[in-house]
Amino acid sequence: GEFKVAMTDVDHYITRGVSGFSTEDELYYNQVGEKELPALYTAVSVQSDKAEPLAWAYIYKNARVFQTLLGHGPESYEPEAYGEILKRAARWVTHKEQ
Repeated sequence: GEFKVAMTDVDHYITRGVSGFSTEDELYYNQVGEKELPALYTAVSVQSDKAEPLAWAYIYKNARVFQTLLGHGPESYEPEAYGEILKRAARWVTHKEQ
């Protein structure tokens, strides 16, 4: 369905200066992981009524990792802001930007 994505880490290179946007995609909720990681952006789920994390950027061993849960269909790539996030993420993981 359609939902609004909100930036939650506004200081990270990947999201700095990027505005929230609406998109159409799957929105996972009630995720559980081995360790809690701060989210780069979130969206409120109508199922959980909570801001659910949608992306992370972190260091694993000596590698930079970017994960996003967006991108299940062509509609999710339409927002210009999401394209900017993906470009910045590619630069960040390759150490081209901080």
